[in-house]
Amino acid sequence: MTTSSSLRDRSQARTRQSIIDAAYELFDERGFDAVSVSAIAERAEVGRTTFFRYFGDKQEVLFADEERVAELLIAGAAKARSAPTASLAAFYRARSALREVSVHLVAGGERFALRARLVAESPSLRDREERKLLWLTEVLAEALKQGGATAKDATLSAEIAFGVFRAARYNGSVGNGDLVRRLDDAFEWADRVFEP
Repeated sequence: MTTSSSLRDRSQARTRQSIIDAAYELFDERGFDAVSVSAIAERAEVGRTTFFRYFGDKQEVLFADEERVAELLIAGAAKARSAPTASLAAFYRARSALREVSVHLVAGGERFALRARLVAESPSLRDREERKLLWLTEVLAEALKQGGATAKDATLSAEIAFGVFRAARYNGSVGNGDLVRRLDDAFEWADRVFEP
């Protein structure tokens, strides 16, 4: 990578982050629906065209870390854990992947809580989040297959793991930082249910 392309990459990363920061500040101050793309661009000190170079709409700003979440799923799915059956091995790897994602989400602190609250308050954001979760379920299933699971084991493990994640996510205060504990509790319940 040349120096100029590395400078350009850093500049683009700063611009993208300034848009995210501005959007979250405004969402916190005014609520999601009361914030326009123009207001976000103005707060970030960029033009609307620049905003749209980075994000398709203001909803996408809330899901700006989806690529990082997908990377965590893939990395987590590669972690081996001994299991009595191949099916359980796939499920344990899915569990590991979702735990890594939960730790990442909770590390967002106030932003995680704000995002969770905004999604809970908005049917359109809940719909967008659900579509993202469906895509991430496919990412996880593919990672499990790449790790040697059968297509059936990979798909079922990913679907069950994301079902447990959803239950943990919504079984408690919205945005509560104890998501990881709730997830661990939910997976321990699942372990007892699926015990061979």
